[in-house]
Amino acid sequence: MDLESLTKTAGAYVRYQGSFVFQIDPTKQKDALAIVELGGHRKKEETPIETAEREVRKEAAMTIYPLSTPACHYKKSKNEPLQQIYVEGVITPIVICEREDHSLSVMYVVESEDPPVPSGETNGIIILNPDEVHALCEGTWTLEEYKNNGGRVIEKKEMNLKLPLKPSPQVYILSELLREHKGWFQKYQFNSSVTNDSTSEDENIRSNIYRKVKFVVGENFVTIEDTNYLTENEMKQFIDFILEDSMFNNKKFINVLVHRKFSRHIDQLLMRKGFYLHDEFVMVYKSLKNHCAETSPFTFKSLEYISEEEFKSVWKSTMEQSLNAPSSLTMDEQMDNVKVELGEEYRKSCVVAYEEERPIGVVMPHIEPGTKKEGRLFYFGLLKTERGKGKSIPLHKQALSLLKDDFKADDYIGGTSIHNLPMQKIFKHNDCKVVETNKVYKFKR
Repeated sequence: MDLESLTKTAGAYVRYQGSFVFQIDPTKQKDALAIVELGGHRKKEETPIETAEREVRKEAAMTIYPLSTPACHYKKSKNEPLQQIYVEGVITPIVICEREDHSLSVMYVVESEDPPVPSGETNGIIILNPDEVHALCEGTWTLEEYKNNGGRVIEKKEMNLKLPLKPSPQVYILSELLREHKGWFQKYQFNSSVTNDSTSEDENIRSNIYRKVKFVVGENFVTIEDTNYLTENEMKQFIDFILEDSMFNNKKFINVLVHRKFSRHIDQLLMRKGFYLHDEFVMVYKSLKNHCAETSPFTFKSLEYISEEEFKSVWKSTMEQSLNAPSSLTMDEQMDNVKVELGEEYRKSCVVAYEEERPIGVVMPHIEPGTKKEGRLFYFGLLKTERGKGKSIPLHKQALSLLKDDFKADDYIGGTSIHNLPMQKIFKHNDCKVVETNKVYKFKR
């Protein structure tokens, strides 16, 4: 799908302080107040996301940062249901709607730290939390009733309090998405409540920020993932928190995966604080529901059948002359990391691949901790002597079958260094779509 040539209008669900920002204006008939998304027509030279950025800035005076959405949804017509589709690209819309003339209208999920201000031709701004989005889609409220229930409206021109609020189709779609991807949206909620009177403001802010990211803690390192859930300002605070936190004083290495949405100011701040750019990482996604591997000559043996020493020996050999950035950990430390992250089931995930009883590589399938159906490969690699022989694509495809059949995964999320072009070719051949890229910054004590 060629989004750039087919898109006629583009807009955004703008997240601000855990809620969503919309325009509010009287309808042409002056009998209701329409709640409409921020967005507008695409200019010829613009990409769709550039259109959304320009329109939000023009209508609400907000600078936005695109978010990596959990899925892209396609709506063929007003009466058709949403269907999940997969669109190549790092910044993908959360909704693509086909118009009557077969052009497209797209919506992104973005965030902003700028207070919204009605600008340009916008007469008012309405700020809806998720519960208010659902309530407006399920019942009829006047502007007066909405305000009396604590609703937030910023008016440039005074509006008739007695008029009913009329959500646009995009508000109804948002209500549907909030239910379908409830966990994903909740990750962005900022809970400002203080649970203990003695808790300082900084400690409370740190706790809220820590809840939004993922920590992978090893014996002498900590890796932070999912920084895309942080705002630009939260990311700046997080960098200070992680360096000052006594919990990590004994960690020799601190690794931070920095999402591409952040500005260059975050890169500059990390380098001023002593971090250095270690690598760049490409993340991919594939649904496994229809995945089917071809007949393969490879067999697998996990730690349930081979010794840990044999496994570590083969694993170490697969790392020789790898195109991924070299690890700073010893093999024993890497093994300890596996045990910590994967827990008691780690033995099932440590797998050597064989061809005619000869080891050729390592695959490490597992279900991502904290999820039930998200499949990952903790590691995938061939021995140096086995590369370039047409084995990597079928081995990866068979590893995905292990995830689906033995680990009951519905989806696969993978990643590799931006410099590892062979692995990226494997992803493309096996129908894995790029969803985001991250820079990997490392700090060494």
